[in-house]
Amino acid sequence: MESRKLQMTGGSSYIVTLPKEWIESSNLKKNDTVYLETGTDGSLIINSKGDGTPGSKDKRHIDVTDDMDTDLVYRLLVGAYMAGYDTIELTSKTDMDPSISNAAEDFTQTSIGFEILEEDGRCIVIKDLMDPAEMRPRKSLERMRILVKNMISEVLAAMRNCTTAPDLDKRDKDIDRLDWLIARQNHIFQSRPALYRKIGISPEEMTDYYIVSRVIERIGDHSVTLNQNLDAVNDLEALRSMASIIEGMGIVALFNESIETLLAKDAIAANACITRCRSALDGIIKLHAIGTGLEAGAAVAVSMMSSNVKRILEYSIDIAEIAINSAMD
Repeated sequence: MESRKLQMTGGSSYIVTLPKEWIESSNLKKNDTVYLETGTDGSLIINSKGDGTPGSKDKRHIDVTDDMDTDLVYRLLVGAYMAGYDTIELTSKTDMDPSISNAAEDFTQTSIGFEILEEDGRCIVIKDLMDPAEMRPRKSLERMRILVKNMISEVLAAMRNCTTAPDLDKRDKDIDRLDWLIARQNHIFQSRPALYRKIGISPEEMTDYYIVSRVIERIGDHSVTLNQNLDAVNDLEALRSMASIIEGMGIVALFNESIETLLAKDAIAANACITRCRSALDGIIKLHAIGTGLEAGAAVAVSMMSSNVKRILEYSIDIAEIAINSAMD
């Protein structure tokens, strides 16, 4: 870190010199314009570029080779998206396999704001058409909460009827989309502090939302797994007993409450939520007991479902603990 002393010029204006190395590396010269952004923490960022981009990095190039796995291509696209790039360009020295185009299409279907603008046999250009500050992270988190809350409730309803809940995969994909967006915003906002003021949150809140969105995404995954194991049990009495125990544990209400305590920054309510979650964990033993006497496949499914419920409660505790930390900021 370098220090500079403020100087006064003209009797009313303050000036400070800039490091010569930064001027040269930024290719700046006399009379060029620089751009200033103030952070909520009192920082001042001087940027040599003011292209109007709402916070994204310019372009990420991905070189596609003939033997590149399409799963890797998809993951690289996701990584570039979360890193905050405005444009992603896939190029190849030879004609791309159609699977690469399919991977790019799948990516745009899951990401929020990205569309394929150009495509030929050897190049695919994908661009962000959305201002990252248009969608408030808090609203995204609230939407994720509703989606997961409904998923768990639908699985319990299916459990009582000895069936499976439909469309959970679609809801889970919607949760992934919102989780990716929050991760992207977190990266972009770190380099553009002015955006924190634009959306009305602090850097600490953005970090909390980012961490919690990952937790909610995992709870959504456990809800999907819980649903997938229902068919393996195929015992109406056992499933209804499990539904009764899980409902008595109150996992839907406890998950929902953990998010509410975070958004309200209520440390007292968050602590009470943690206490109730830990008490609810006692019901896991009862869930495991239901598998006793069932055939092997069903018993394994009951054990896995019990673990899913346990993880949902433990993740709810994690969220409530973050709520307490957030309340202390």
